[in-house]
Amino acid sequence: MLCGTVNGKPLTDKENQEYQQQQFEQQEGIRDRAEALALKLAQTYEELTRLLERNPAVKRQITEGETKEDKVYQKLKQRLKLADMAPRCRWVRQGGTTCGSPQMKQHIYCFAHKQMAEARTLLLMLPAAEDANAHPDWADADTESVD
Repeated sequence: MLCGTVNGKPLTDKENQEYQQQQFEQQEGIRDRAEALALKLAQTYEELTRLLERNPAVKRQITEGETKEDKVYQKLKQRLKLADMAPRCRWVRQGGTTCGSPQMKQHIYCFAHKQMAEARTLLLMLPAAEDANAHPDWADADTESVD
C-alpha cells in the first residue's frame, strides 16, 4: 500500500518507515555533532580565558588588533556607502526596471550595456537571403552544382 512520496516517487509503507528512520538517524547525527562542537567551544573558551588571565600582555595585543580590524571594517563600510551613491546605469529592461549597476565614467550605461549598445550600432545590415541578385557572391551559388 502506498504511504507517501519522496521526490515525486511513491513509497510503500515499509519504504516510508525506512525513509523516516533514515531521516531520524540523520537528525540525531547532526544533533550529536552540534553538542560535541558546543562542548569543544566551551572548553576552548575556558582555556583561552585562563591563558589570558596568566598573560595580560597577550590580552592587550589581541584587543589592539581588534581595534585595528574595526578601523579597517569601518573604512570599507564607508567606501561601500560611497559606491552605493554612484550614478546607476540607465538601461531599461523589457519589464520596465532599470539595470542598477554603476555607470561607466562619461557614459550613461554600465560596462555590459555600453558594450551591448555599441554592438547594436555595428550590426551588419544584409539583404534578405531570398534575393540572390542583391549580393554578388550569392548569384553564383544558384548556378554552381554540388558534387
